[in-house]
Amino acid sequence: MGSLVNHQLLGEINTEEVERACKVACWCIQDNEFDRPTMGNVVQVLEGLVDLGNPPVPRLLDTILGSSTLT
Repeated sequence: MGSLVNHQLLGEINTEEVERACKVACWCIQDNEFDRPTMGNVVQVLEGLVDLGNPPVPRLLDTILGSSTLT
């Protein structure tokens, strides 16, 4: 998680909030629009009221990650 955040902020951030934001972002870029959360769900997740669970890896991200491990 630390590699996603400016190192100068490490003492001042809430890593749970960063993790929630990253997780909801991955839900929002799902290939199938029906898998994406509503804006209401996004707000609830960011406020820490609900947990969407771990999203499937989007096809484009999977392709990018797969190609970067080959180089």
